[in-house]
Amino acid sequence: MTKFFKRCVCILFSTMISLIFMFQYPLTCNAFNKDVEHGTVVVALYANNLRYIYYNMDTGDWARDEKGRLIQSALQGSRVLLYGSGFFVGRTDEKAKYIVTNNHCIENFLESKEGGPSHIDTEEEVKSDGYTYKKALYFDSCELRVYYDKNDYEEAFVEAHGDTDKQDLAILKLREGTSKRSPLTLQIPNEDMVGDT
Repeated sequence: MTKFFKRCVCILFSTMISLIFMFQYPLTCNAFNKDVEHGTVVVALYANNLRYIYYNMDTGDWARDEKGRLIQSALQGSRVLLYGSGFFVGRTDEKAKYIVTNNHCIENFLESKEGGPSHIDTEEEVKSDGYTYKKALYFDSCELRVYYDKNDYEEAFVEAHGDTDKQDLAILKLREGTSKRSPLTLQIPNEDMVGDT
């Protein structure tokens, strides 16, 4: 019984610590770790005027009131909604301007037509009036941000992108080059590199 109690206390303590750090530092990831190369940054989708809307899974329509307006929850504010990582590339003698990231990191930004209104489905379902509704996070506008640290960022724009299922890569560009991160130089591939771990 004592071992079981100790194990429960350890699990509870670990969970509490994880939750505290998760909510206190929502943007913490490897890109802010000092051990990572200086070219690495956080690539984030920042959404404005977030709120929930509801999709009727039985009828295939968005839930609307008697006047035809979308049924929405109260505003959830504006904040970073999703994030991943990327790294700067370029010449070592120039300010860094281009960032390589994954296409799946900017997928929702692309779906918003690069800054417009859009929504992101959640897995949460709500039953009401005999129907099943799926909650979705809706936002009026959004932008891609490159974070150097929790409070230091710049807006980025999509220069080129692939397809998440095939070429999961994207290239972003800043308006101006920055000296806040050093670009990582890429080696031009040759035949000797094929299959080299």
